[in-house]
Amino acid sequence: MIYKQDDYVFDEAIENRCAQDSIRRYMGIIAVLCVGIALVALSFVGVKVYQAYEVRQTQTITIDINGNEPVFAGNGVVLGSATSVMETFYIHNDSPFDVAYSMYFNNIVIDRDDEVMLKLTRDDGIVCYEGLLALFNVDDPFISSTRLWPQERHEYTVELTTAACEEYQYKPVHVQFDVCVDALEAR
Repeated sequence: MIYKQDDYVFDEAIENRCAQDSIRRYMGIIAVLCVGIALVALSFVGVKVYQAYEVRQTQTITIDINGNEPVFAGNGVVLGSATSVMETFYIHNDSPFDVAYSMYFNNIVIDRDDEVMLKLTRDDGIVCYEGLLALFNVDDPFISSTRLWPQERHEYTVELTTAACEEYQYKPVHVQFDVCVDALEAR
């Protein structure tokens, strides 16, 4: 179909009017959104935000571990073939707070890591740990299910055993470690 010059001008005018209507419509939407954002922003003027916080006091917690004496007298313990050695030690809460605590051994020195077994038992009969001595460390501590109350004392029994082996008859195993107790929470 052949268009005349006048038809072309008419079609162009209609297109321009549609484009202008679309622009006006979008500008109206933008204006309404701006007014809405302004109203929300104004509603927050004068609003005070209060943050709840908990006051925590820092106190010194003192837990006495065996009166600062080694669990095994001297410089550790020497185990022979099929040997079992038992010793007791205590922890005592010298602070005025009840304490949740964890216990582990640190600075463990063993001639043969895979040969020494540990059984740690609390005075109320709870077995705190039973397994390889080398693995009872800060990565896998005993976490007490009961709190240590002020001036309360718990006694623990350490039992170290070795397997029956001819090799131990000629070369005993030397074992040494530090007992560590960490306060997890105090009330």
